[in-house]
Amino acid sequence: MAYGDYRRHRGDLRLQERRYGVRLGGEWPLLPKDPYKRALARFWIKFEADKNPIFAAFFRSTREELDDQNAIKEITEYLKILEEQALGDKKYFGGDNIGLVDITYGWLCHWFKGMEETRGVKLLEPSTVPRLHAWAANFKQLPIIKENLPDYTQLLAHGKSFREKLSASDLPRNAH
Repeated sequence: MAYGDYRRHRGDLRLQERRYGVRLGGEWPLLPKDPYKRALARFWIKFEADKNPIFAAFFRSTREELDDQNAIKEITEYLKILEEQALGDKKYFGGDNIGLVDITYGWLCHWFKGMEETRGVKLLEPSTVPRLHAWAANFKQLPIIKENLPDYTQLLAHGKSFREKLSASDLPRNAH
């Protein structure tokens, strides 16, 4: 693979693929064994990376810019696509067990909720995307996830502080 390299970790061979290490062999494979399902998982991981800038725009924009740029509409459409096409009727993106796609989108459960609260806009709601909302609740309750989530109060304080710094900044809004 051109975009990854192999490393040993605790005796297991791992592929360092972009941002994530994918365990090859062992108890909990993060990608499905079936080639078609593995390709779909990689597609949805890439989809998240490609669409991530709309969330950055959502967080950085003023309320007026959100309305003008249709950021809310874009995110709502994105969440619906994710719910209908990637999640479907499954409990997790990987089926009955979490996989790399769940981990990739896991930030929606906690970090995005903080962004919504900081911005005063709710998008990941049961009335809009009920299955995705249920997935987020299920995902956050997994012991390994729950134990590693940052404190929500601190997350909100950090988000508000960061927004204030963005507002006070002389940088143009579209600068990266």
